[in-house]
Amino acid sequence: MIKWETEKRVVVVEDDHVTRMMYRTFLEKAGYNVQLACDGEAGWQLIQESHPHVILLDVMLPKISGPELLKRLKAAPALSRIPVIVFTNALIPTALEAAKSAGADLVLDKSNIAPPMVLNALTGLLIEASKQKPQVTGS
Repeated sequence: MIKWETEKRVVVVEDDHVTRMMYRTFLEKAGYNVQLACDGEAGWQLIQESHPHVILLDVMLPKISGPELLKRLKAAPALSRIPVIVFTNALIPTALEAAKSAGADLVLDKSNIAPPMVLNALTGLLIEASKQKPQVTGS
């Protein structure tokens, strides 16, 4: 397990209760601070309030779809650099393409991936994000 300088916050936006709780338990055991949202609208509010380090986002969500939420994130300067893993059982090519074109950093098939693999992907994205220094502009 990687030891971070500060506790890493993850927002999981997933409408399936069992899946939400499974990822919460697994990620908390791995040392992450996990916050949950059960639909796109609640996810958008939570992300704006908490500014997580990484987001796990389902594609098929009530109220605001995963791709629409992702578009909002990428359009918001304060949130646009947060890495987003889209994970879904909806293997509809148009939904997956919508997630990719909206700016997903990674798209995973929930039915073919176990929580440890999601954790590895999440950790990898956080490591990459920590290597990218924000650009400072002079006056």
